[in-house]
Amino acid sequence: VAEVPRAMGDAPGTRLNRPGPPVRTYGRTLLRTSDLQEVRRATGATLNDVVLGVVAGALRSYLAELGELPDRPLVANVPVAGAPSDEPQQTYGNRFSNFFTTLATDVADPVERLAAISAGTAEAKVQLDLQGRDTLPAWLDRLPPAIARPASRWMIRRTAADPTTANFNVLVSNVRVPEP
Repeated sequence: VAEVPRAMGDAPGTRLNRPGPPVRTYGRTLLRTSDLQEVRRATGATLNDVVLGVVAGALRSYLAELGELPDRPLVANVPVAGAPSDEPQQTYGNRFSNFFTTLATDVADPVERLAAISAGTAEAKVQLDLQGRDTLPAWLDRLPPAIARPASRWMIRRTAADPTTANFNVLVSNVRVPEP
């Protein structure tokens, strides 16, 4: 059984977790689904695992070029759809949950890295299902603003003061769009 990162404390401190300017930036790219599917078929990984593998490889290269690749693997926060499949399509808002998984950036070989990512996400999904995909969102919905706001601010200040206390290094979400 693969080890799943804890929701707090397993992400290594990196430049990715340092406080940034008030205006945030993000990265995105367009990948051909057919290329990702080819890797998926060749390795037995899921399509989402292949996307995580691409992100992991890019982050590993980036941090290594800077001489800042941590010994411990980076941790990704991965949102997943939370609405039951039999529920009618929502017209607004999102209903989601999430899990934490390793990006195996401590593994040099990309095939071995993808295998580690696949094992980690499989176990994280099992744990999410055991916990209940709606448990955390339902619990958070019940937090009164008088508690939720100060708690959120505390978490932001904690990470800003000490980037090594980050809960995760990156949030990775993918959206399928029609290929051109």
